Amino acid sequence: MGIGTLSSYMGAQIFEAIGLSKEVVDTAFRGTPSRVGGLTMSEIAEEVNMFYSRAFPDVLNPESEARRRLENYGYVKFVPRAEYHHNTPGLSKSLHKAVRAASEGRYAEGVDHYKIFMDSINVRPVTALRDLLK
Repeated sequence: MGIGTLSSYMGAQIFEAIGLSKEVVDTAFRGTPSRVGGLTMSEIAEEVNMFYSRAFPDVLNPESEARRRLENYGYVKFVPRAEYHHNTPGLSKSLHKAVRAASEGRYAEGVDHYKIFMDSINVRPVTALRDLLK
């Protein structure tokens, strides 16, 4: 992009809001383009309250035992049985095996691993906007 300082971003309008409703964009990100839509203020409030009640159960329910540790939902780092990531360790391993086999001259084995990789790609759940495109 060629922008070197944080102050260069101020009011630059070089981003598009994805996943937020018109109400949210008009309130918090006035002038930012948003062609997709998404969460409303009330839906954001519900999600914040859900996370807050899990983080601080003793505040909302004084009789409950407070948890000492927050849950890791796997938003950033892959966690088994948490939020799905399109780059799972198994998917990466199958691609690495395909490339390694092909680079070592074992092309038939590389093709087999690549087919496994592509089959996994084709059956994975939608994880990005590009997954909705045909």
